[in-house]
Amino acid sequence: KTGRNLKTFDNEAWLKLKGWSSCSLDYKVAETYSKTSDKDEVRIVFEIQVTDHSYPVLDISNFPSEKEIVLQDHDGFKVEKIHQDEQGIY
Repeated sequence: KTGRNLKTFDNEAWLKLKGWSSCSLDYKVAETYSKTSDKDEVRIVFEIQVTDHSYPVLDISNFPSEKEIVLQDHDGFKVEKIHQDEQGIY
Protein backbone atom coordinates (compact mmCIF):
# COMPACT_ATOMS: atom_id res chain seq x y z
CA LYS A 1 0.00 0.00 0.00
CA THR A 2 2.62 2.52 1.03
CA GLY A 3 4.75 1.81 -2.05
CA ARG A 4 1.96 3.03 -4.30
CA ASN A 5 1.71 6.22 -2.22
CA LEU A 6 5.47 6.81 -2.40
CA LYS A 7 5.40 6.80 -6.20
CA THR A 8 3.11 9.85 -6.14
CA PHE A 9 4.79 11.51 -3.15
CA ASP A 10 5.63 15.18 -3.59
CA ASN A 11 9.40 15.38 -4.05
CA GLU A 12 9.45 18.78 -2.40
CA ALA A 13 7.69 17.67 0.78
CA TRP A 14 9.22 18.12 4.22
CA LEU A 15 9.19 15.28 6.71
CA LYS A 16 9.34 16.05 10.42
CA LEU A 17 10.59 13.53 12.97
CA LYS A 18 8.46 12.76 16.00
CA GLY A 19 10.95 12.00 18.73
CA TRP A 20 14.66 11.27 18.66
CA SER A 21 15.67 9.03 15.74
CA SER A 22 18.55 6.62 15.47
CA CYS A 23 20.38 6.56 12.13
CA SER A 24 23.55 5.05 10.72
CA LEU A 25 26.30 6.58 8.63
CA ASP A 26 26.60 3.16 6.95
CA TYR A 27 23.95 2.46 4.27
CA LYS A 28 24.28 -1.33 4.70
CA VAL A 29 23.45 -1.01 8.41
CA ALA A 30 20.40 1.13 7.66
CA GLU A 31 19.31 -1.35 5.00
CA THR A 32 19.50 -4.17 7.55
CA TYR A 33 17.16 -2.31 9.92
CA SER A 34 14.64 -1.80 7.12
CA LYS A 35 14.04 -5.54 6.70
CA THR A 36 10.55 -6.87 7.35
CA SER A 37 8.90 -10.25 7.13
CA ASP A 38 5.51 -8.70 6.33
CA LYS A 39 4.97 -8.76 2.55
CA ASP A 40 2.54 -5.81 2.80
CA GLU A 41 5.15 -3.53 4.36
CA VAL A 42 7.46 -1.39 2.24
CA ARG A 43 11.15 -1.03 3.05
CA ILE A 44 12.29 2.60 3.21
CA VAL A 45 15.80 3.96 3.78
CA PHE A 46 16.34 7.72 3.85
CA GLU A 47 19.68 9.10 2.73
CA ILE A 48 20.08 12.42 4.51
CA GLN A 49 22.68 15.15 4.84
CA VAL A 50 24.02 15.15 8.39
CA THR A 51 23.71 18.55 10.08
CA ASP A 52 24.73 20.06 13.40
CA HIS A 53 21.40 18.74 14.72
CA SER A 54 22.82 15.20 14.71
CA TYR A 55 24.77 13.61 17.50
CA PRO A 56 27.31 10.83 16.88
CA VAL A 57 27.14 8.14 19.57
CA LEU A 58 29.89 5.85 18.27
CA ASP A 59 32.03 6.44 21.38
CA ILE A 60 29.29 5.37 23.80
CA SER A 61 27.50 2.75 21.69
CA ASN A 62 27.49 -0.96 22.50
CA PHE A 63 27.68 -1.44 18.71
CA PRO A 64 30.25 1.07 17.40
CA SER A 65 30.48 -0.76 14.06
CA GLU A 66 26.91 0.44 13.32
CA LYS A 67 28.22 4.04 13.10
CA GLU A 68 25.12 5.35 14.83
CA ILE A 69 24.07 8.97 14.99
CA VAL A 70 20.98 10.38 16.65
CA LEU A 71 18.74 13.07 15.17
CA GLN A 72 16.98 15.32 17.63
CA ASP A 73 13.26 15.48 18.29
CA HIS A 74 11.27 17.45 15.68
CA ASP A 75 14.20 17.67 13.26
CA GLY A 76 13.10 17.56 9.63
CA PHE A 77 14.33 17.04 6.12
CA LYS A 78 13.15 17.70 2.58
CA VAL A 79 12.48 14.85 0.16
CA GLU A 80 14.53 15.57 -2.97
CA LYS A 81 14.15 12.32 -4.85
CA ILE A 82 12.37 8.97 -4.52
CA HIS A 83 14.07 5.92 -5.97
CA GLN A 84 13.33 2.20 -5.75
CA ASP A 85 16.34 -0.12 -6.00
CA GLU A 86 16.56 -3.67 -7.31
CA GLN A 87 15.71 -5.05 -3.84
CA GLY A 88 12.49 -3.02 -3.72
CA ILE A 89 13.83 -0.59 -1.12
CA TYR A 90 12.72 3.03 -1.45
